[in-house]
Amino acid sequence: MEKLTLSIRDKEKVKWAKSFAKENNTNVSRLFESFLESLMTFDQKELVMSKKLQNLRQPGGRPSQNQIENHLSERRKRIPTK
Repeated sequence: MEKLTLSIRDKEKVKWAKSFAKENNTNVSRLFESFLESLMTFDQKELVMSKKLQNLRQPGGRPSQNQIENHLSERRKRIPTK
């Protein structure tokens, strides 16, 4: 087992972490290890973008001024006014 020392300035955060761990039948080390695992999993996921988002990445794939105005006009129609 490897050891890691964490330095946290805010005593309230340390107190909260210990309390949270106790309430969830674990310890702060396991909480931090789970947090690192979730970051590693997220980092390894392939980002899937919709076709519309992919088109925005292409040169010239940006909407025209007319398309923007049409979109905003349609959006305003959907938003109820008070």
